[in-house]
Amino acid sequence: MILRGVATAIAAVAATAALLLSLAPWAGDWIAAADIAAAALPVAPVLAVLAIGFAWRRSVMLTAIAMIALGIATATFAYEWRDAPKVSTPGRGLVIITHNIAVRNADPAGTIATLAASDADILILQETEGTVRPYLGQLRRSFPYASECRKPCSLAIFSRIPLTRVRYRFRDETGKPFGPGLVQTRVRLPGVTGGFVLASVHLSRRLTLEGQSEARRALAEAAARVGTRSLVVAGDFNLVPWSAAMRDFDAAVAPMRRVTRGLFSFPADFSGHAVPVPVLPIDHLFAGPDWGVRAVRRLPRTGSDHYPLRIELVWKGPDHCVTQDCR
Repeated sequence: MILRGVATAIAAVAATAALLLSLAPWAGDWIAAADIAAAALPVAPVLAVLAIGFAWRRSVMLTAIAMIALGIATATFAYEWRDAPKVSTPGRGLVIITHNIAVRNADPAGTIATLAASDADILILQETEGTVRPYLGQLRRSFPYASECRKPCSLAIFSRIPLTRVRYRFRDETGKPFGPGLVQTRVRLPGVTGGFVLASVHLSRRLTLEGQSEARRALAEAAARVGTRSLVVAGDFNLVPWSAAMRDFDAAVAPMRRVTRGLFSFPADFSGHAVPVPVLPIDHLFAGPDWGVRAVRRLPRTGSDHYPLRIELVWKGPDHCVTQDCR
């Protein structure tokens, strides 16, 4: 009887926690604090299975609650795992790697060597002011066009394709900055008149909920001012895709779309130990409707606590027949 009571108690706690966590991503539309708990959604299926194991043949109600929680969590993940539209156009793709390389990178030399040897056309990097900073110059051998920074900078862009001057924050026609902190440039894509604007961003999680909301609003407004048709924005958003905040941001930056759906990128490392299966997708790339998506995948871990993401885009905007076979 005692063991039965303990098992039922464990099932009750696990089932209740699983249900609350599975509902958190949707409760965030009404309760802002629930969005914080939304990050823990990957724990909900584990708790639900645990609850089912302890409640099976002991409590129909607890078993039902756990199954409901498991169903909600699974449906939420399934919604996120919908594939972004892919194109099979045989034209040349533009390969972008976005990577938070971490202030305390455990293997800075190896990380830079891996990025330098990649097939990327453009690297979009965050947290470049830490242990990797002395090695960043080595990337210039493979990526001759890059952001200049005389002091430690937390964001960087490296490219094999010519860029205009990489600037901090977006700029209007007079050169006056606007929008949130980021680095941005115009990529001179061969054959495409005017090229396109690309930005590296890192939204801080250290702000208050109001501060985080304001940062996202400012980024969305700045993107609209720049023009979203060909804009590419990538980086560490510190935002899980199933949160209410991400749903709001997805809507705010439309017609841009988040093409890195279902790509779990964090953590890659925990207390010095490799994490082979990351549980949080907080690194993202948004692209305007002038872009098609050929391939999106997570790359092997580096010395960072984030996994790098590789995205291959195909230009579908004006002059697109110059970059691909339109016959």
